[in-house]
Amino acid sequence: MFGAGSYNFTEASQKYHFEIFSFTTEKKRVSFYLKYFDFMRQSRAKPIDRERLKKVLERGPKPVTEAVLRNLKPADSGNDAAEKDEVARKPKLSAPRDSARPVKLHRTRLPLHAMSPNGGVEEEIMRAFGAATKSIDVGMFSFWSRTIANELLKAKKRGVDVRIVFDRGQSYTAKYDKTTLMLNWFLKKRFKIKILEGPDEWADPRLSKQHAKFAVV
Repeated sequence: MFGAGSYNFTEASQKYHFEIFSFTTEKKRVSFYLKYFDFMRQSRAKPIDRERLKKVLERGPKPVTEAVLRNLKPADSGNDAAEKDEVARKPKLSAPRDSARPVKLHRTRLPLHAMSPNGGVEEEIMRAFGAATKSIDVGMFSFWSRTIANELLKAKKRGVDVRIVFDRGQSYTAKYDKTTLMLNWFLKKRFKIKILEGPDEWADPRLSKQHAKFAVV
C-alpha cells in the first residue's frame, strides 16, 4: 500500500487546510513510488549534519525588519566562477518515467504517474488538458506556470468548461508575468475562479490554506 497527496504531516494540515491524501494497493502504483523513493534517496540525499543543525537551531530565527529587507542582497561566496563550474559538472537529475500509458482519455494515452524533476510532469498535464472535451476542474495552491495557464485558455476557447479554485494567499503573489498577477490574468480571460482560505473562517489567516492540488478532466 502507498499513500500520496498534498497533505503535510502537520497539525495545521489537520485543522486549517483543505488537503488530499489518497491510498491504494494497486501494485503498479506501489512499485513505481518505491522506485521514485529510491531515486530521491540515491540522488543527492545526504545524512543530516547534526552539528550544523544544532548551530542553526541555537541561532534561532531573526526578526525581519524593513531595514533588513532594504539591505537584503544575494549571498556572495566570493567564488562565483567556481560555483558555476561545479553546477555545470553535476549531472542533470531526471526522475523515473512511466513508459506504459494505460490511461486513456479519448484518443490520448497518459501514464499512471509523472514525477519531477525533468520527468515530463508539465507535458503530461498539458496533454491531459489538451484532450479535454467537456470540463476541467482544478484545485491548486500555487499556480505560476504560464504554459499550463495558456493550455487552459486553449481548452476554454474550444468550449471546455474550466473551473479553478485557488488559495487566497498564493493568489496574491503568483504572477503570469512581471506585472500581472496570475489571478487577474484568469479573471480577465473570464475563467470561473474561486479563492479560498482554510475550512475555518475564524482561524488565523496565516495558517488557513487551500493546499489541495488536483485536476479532474
